[in-house]
Amino acid sequence: MEATNYCAHAIDDLRRLAKVLPQGLTLNTVSALIPKLRKSIKFRVPDYGRIFDLKKTETIGAIIDNYCPVFRLPFPVIALEWSVPDCSGLTPTEAGQSDPYDAIICVAYEEERAGEVHIIVCPMFRTKVDGRNQWFPLNFGASISAGNQDIRPFPATENGLALGPNHPAIWSDLRGELTTFVQFMAALACSNSVAVDAPAPNEALNAKRKSSGKTPFFSYKELTISASGSAPAGVSMGGTHGSPRVHLRRGHIRRLPEKTVWVNACVVGDKSKGMVTKDYRVTALNKRVQQHFSNHPATDQQIRD
Repeated sequence: MEATNYCAHAIDDLRRLAKVLPQGLTLNTVSALIPKLRKSIKFRVPDYGRIFDLKKTETIGAIIDNYCPVFRLPFPVIALEWSVPDCSGLTPTEAGQSDPYDAIICVAYEEERAGEVHIIVCPMFRTKVDGRNQWFPLNFGASISAGNQDIRPFPATENGLALGPNHPAIWSDLRGELTTFVQFMAALACSNSVAVDAPAPNEALNAKRKSSGKTPFFSYKELTISASGSAPAGVSMGGTHGSPRVHLRRGHIRRLPEKTVWVNACVVGDKSKGMVTKDYRVTALNKRVQQHFSNHPATDQQIRD
């Protein structure tokens, strides 16, 4: 998987942004994200945040109910990052920019409220401003109860507050990032998955970044899947995503009576009957979201149901 190193760049961008923002909710959001990004355990996920295929009727709430028997973060703070390589025509209206965004970071942390644990999910996106990449927090975050998995939005910026907590635009913006987040949690809950360390960042490059006042690149983890059903200690295992004559059967989650497992992608079919190639590339994050959730109106209750 490509060494994206988005979190370090995002921290530097947020630091610059915090210097020019007026006092208010947006500044508070930016200021709070910087230390969380620093101390988070960081994961790289596949392009478009596409970890496994969803059934068209499988909502975010259904993924949690079906695949996450214990809905708790593996670490106090995590950050997931992924690329959106082909996002032509996709404009981050929350930033007011004409350029599309091409990368996402999703920060998640646990917070106790009235004796109940909530998982707070805070997405960020990268777009271009005056010809250079710039990271921004999304207008909205989400709060997920670890007990009953109730999902509620909360405004992360003044723009989010102005729209109100039940505005359809909130779920329009949040669905893609929340889908990736709960897919990650579901895959992590599989008995044959393991988080392994990615190659360490280059020490010389980090020393150069530090001397120039930039945030050094961080160490990352990647979620890998064991085809044997258990994860051997200390072994890095590769999982792939594929797409029937001879064809690739895509990896998918299988829920068994006694456990949940990941079934790896594999080649199946009769070679003598020819081969079929299918392109599963997604061209825009919001189109992917619309495909999976077009039958579900944008309310938090219907996302749960």
